[in-house]
Amino acid sequence: MYIEFVGVAPAHQRPPIGEQAIKGLGRTMLEVASQIGILTGGNGLIGLHSKPDVEDFYRNLRLHECAKEQCEDGAWRYFEMCAFWLRGENLRQGKVMT
Repeated sequence: MYIEFVGVAPAHQRPPIGEQAIKGLGRTMLEVASQIGILTGGNGLIGLHSKPDVEDFYRNLRLHECAKEQCEDGAWRYFEMCAFWLRGENLRQGKVMT
């Protein structure tokens, strides 16, 4: 499944941008997208192109970093993740996924 656009409102981003009133929204949106992919008959693989200023967010989540690709509005890095990664990452953090 390709994610066309995902974003978190500035108020919910880490300082200095926002006050992070709610934590983990970006990660949760990726997890939900992967689960939707599985429920609709896919394999849970998620792909997205990252704006240069948020590449570190996806690196910190340990998404697989692929090639930098030329898009309509500049060169963006392509990242992928799969449902198995989510399960392992959540288990590592002591969370339980059903």
